[in-house]
Parts: sequence; structure tokens; C-alpha cells
Amino acid sequence: GPRCAVHPDVPARDAPCDRCGAFACEACFGAQLDEDGLASLPDTERERLCQACRERTGRGEVPWEDPRLPFTSRLGRTLQRALGAPVATFEAIGEGDLARAASFSIVTTAIGYAPFLALIGLGFVLLAAFGMPGFAPIGSGNAGGAWGVGLLLGLGAILPIFVVAFSLFSDLYVAVVFHVAALLLGGKGTFEGSLRGALYTSAVRTVLAPLVIFMFVPLLGPIFNVAVRVGMLVWCGFALSGTARGVHRLDGNKAALAGAAAPLSLALLFLALIVVAFGFGLAAALGGRF
Repeated sequence: GPRCAVHPDVPARDAPCDRCGAFACEACFGAQLDEDGLASLPDTERERLCQACRERTGRGEVPWEDPRLPFTSRLGRTLQRALGAPVATFEAIGEGDLARAASFSIVTTAIGYAPFLALIGLGFVLLAAFGMPGFAPIGSGNAGGAWGVGLLLGLGAILPIFVVAFSLFSDLYVAVVFHVAALLLGGKGTFEGSLRGALYTSAVRTVLAPLVIFMFVPLLGPIFNVAVRVGMLVWCGFALSGTARGVHRLDGNKAALAGAAAPLSLALLFLALIVVAFGFGLAAALGGRF
């Protein structure tokens, strides 16, 4: 009878791999099903992949891309794996569906920034309701201030869209920098794989949701915010080093350097913006005194 392609001395299952047609034993298929938490599903509902196809596609390693799981399970399991073991998780992501990876980025961005956007939206509503200099409150009959109310409400509606769009652009920037760094270090992977890795790094944005309240603490808030951002960049470096291993077949220091390239560039860009803003503020202050 047929033998397992990975374990030639072990008989294979009657059904071959759904992707390449190779035969695999119960242990290979069982390891996949246990690892993905799908052991309770009937055999007819499972997609059986041999070990070679699992390594080649990364399928089954990203719960978010498994349509058989409910939304909460797909999201929760992916976040648990990504945040808990970033190197191993991102090493297994590989190439695949970019649309699903992008949808993960959109969802995690919405979760991470939801409390912040809610606070901003509440502020806009209060300004529209009670007014401020130059902004007449709703129902005041002041036609001249109506444009201010409209502006506030318009900003409140556009801000979430802008945050998601900017986050996707940030993911693209990370992918480009990471991919170029990986190629310069001898990587052989595709940009599609680099972009998928960058999109899944959005998992770290979810940590912002429970921490946003601390960012508004007087004096300590800005320091806490910077500390959180630095931690997120460090995590991103570890995650992308996994992508460098899995997609670009880099290892050791080369994988670490490729993973660190994009977070380091973001940190330097952020630092440059702070220096420029401080310079403009200092120039304005000195200009007002002389």
C-alpha cells in the first residue's frame, strides 16, 4: 500500500494531500489537526495537507485565514500566537492571500485605536453641543458658527477612515523597507511574503486599547506613550525576523538585521519629526521675544 512521504516506513492514509496529492501518515495529519484546534471537526470538513505543503504555504498556521473557525476564534488565536511567540508565528506565515492579511490589519487597527477614537469623538460631540470660541453650540441659532459644528462632525466621521488608511500605508512602508533589507542581506523571498508579514504585525496595535487611558495622564502620559511605542517597535523587529526566516530563508544575524530595519527606520523618522517640531517651536518662541 501507499507510504507516507515524510515517514516511508509508515503506511499512509487512504486519502492523499488535498494540495499536491502526496500520501501522508496519520501522525502528519494528526499533528496538523491538533495544532490548529480542529480535531473536533468531521474528517469531511478538514483540508488535509502534507508536511511539505504545510511548510510551503503556511496554511493552517494562521487561524485568521481559516474560514471554518468563527470570527472570535480566528482573531483570538491569531493574536495569541503572534503576540506570544512572534518569531515562530511569523516564520510560518509564508505567502498567501493578501486580502485576508489586509483585513486582519484593518480589524486590529480598529480594535487598537477604538478607545482613542471614542474619546476624540466624545470631545467633538461636546464641542458641538456646548460650543467654544468660534464654534457656536447646536441650537444656539448662530448661523456663523454652524460651519464649526459641521467641521467637527465631519472630522469625527473622517478620522477613523484616516487612521485605518494611514495604518495600511504604514504596513506598506514597513514591507518595502523590510523587503529591501532582506534582499540586500541575501534573501530570496517575494514581496508578497514580505507584505503579508508586515500586515500581520498590526497584531501589536491591539495592545493600545487597554493602555490608552494611561496616555492621558498629566506629565507621565507622554513618557508612557513613548515607552509603549518603543516596545511595539521591538516586538515588530522580532516578528519580522521570523518573516525573514520563513519567507527569505535568512537565519541568525541576517534575519535579525532584516527584521530590525523597518522598526529602526520608523524610530528614526519619528525622532526626526520630534526634532523638527521642537525646532519650529523654539524658533517661534525666540521670534516672539526679539
